[in-house]
Amino acid sequence: MSEKILTVSVAAYNAEQYLRDVLDSFVDLPNMSQVEVFIIDDGGTDGSLRIAKEYQFKYPQTFIPVHKNNGGWGSTVNYSITHAHGKYFKLLDGDDYFNKDNLIGFIEYLNRHDGDIIVSPFTSFNDNCKKEVETISPDSSYKMDIVYDIENVKNSFPLAMHALAIRTELIQSHNIRVKEKCLYRDMEFTARCIEVSNTVMFFDRTIYLYRLGREGQSVSKSSYLKHIDEHADIVYTILSIADSVSGNRQRLLYDLARGACIQQYLIYFYTSNINDMKAKLVEFDQQIQNYPKFYGSVTLPKHIQAIKRFGFKGYELVMVLLRIKRALIKR
Repeated sequence: MSEKILTVSVAAYNAEQYLRDVLDSFVDLPNMSQVEVFIIDDGGTDGSLRIAKEYQFKYPQTFIPVHKNNGGWGSTVNYSITHAHGKYFKLLDGDDYFNKDNLIGFIEYLNRHDGDIIVSPFTSFNDNCKKEVETISPDSSYKMDIVYDIENVKNSFPLAMHALAIRTELIQSHNIRVKEKCLYRDMEFTARCIEVSNTVMFFDRTIYLYRLGREGQSVSKSSYLKHIDEHADIVYTILSIADSVSGNRQRLLYDLARGACIQQYLIYFYTSNINDMKAKLVEFDQQIQNYPKFYGSVTLPKHIQAIKRFGFKGYELVMVLLRIKRALIKR
């Protein structure tokens, strides 16, 4: 059996519609035997497991179907970390896929190098029209074959699980796990990788293709509202990890938390349920104040900044104005 260079964990809960695109990313690669792909059917009810087994039958050295009781996205990550054999470990959601052409060179790159974290660009695309939306890349000043100390790496690289491959031995030896049965734990995975890593390297071609616009995605407004407490919890988790480190690691983690924190403030303005949301907003703001160094670094949209100065006493008025604005837009 070939040595495994890359382990990929595919979260495939009811992913039947997209799963063939995901798995075809790996088929017929010249270095396909160096990849293992865990296809985690997390208690789904569609044909994802059947499709995964089809690919396993054709390519048993690469594809590993796993069916288990539903434990949420985090449980698929935790399972794969435990069973991974690859030199590097990377995550892939069941409705996204990898750039097949660039993946060939990426595996070769992972074979040659030993950085703790390998960062690569990722591209988002619109699910409805299939057009590219944005490619998020590291700063062009970072060179491919240079090992950078994490203390010297600025926040000009993408802080997202889509951009990262992590040395498997590192996360296994530190017993990295993420919280199960809740959403938005990809940010926890990223934070825990930063926490334990010492070196960073860069690959200059897009690997991860990230689907936007799919109904029911966790980053939709409706999902944010439904899982508002889970999203708040990921902010607290990242800040707790950041408080356990110092120097540039802490700054990178603050950068990761900052985007999630601003998003959380915005979520409280997505609804017309004013009274309950205001109480949640005030509680969240009070929790963030427990991290004074971070709290002072968060720049919020102007309407939130304005009412925050007065203890959110203008929240009701802002909500009414936003409601009027939304009604006008719908006309």
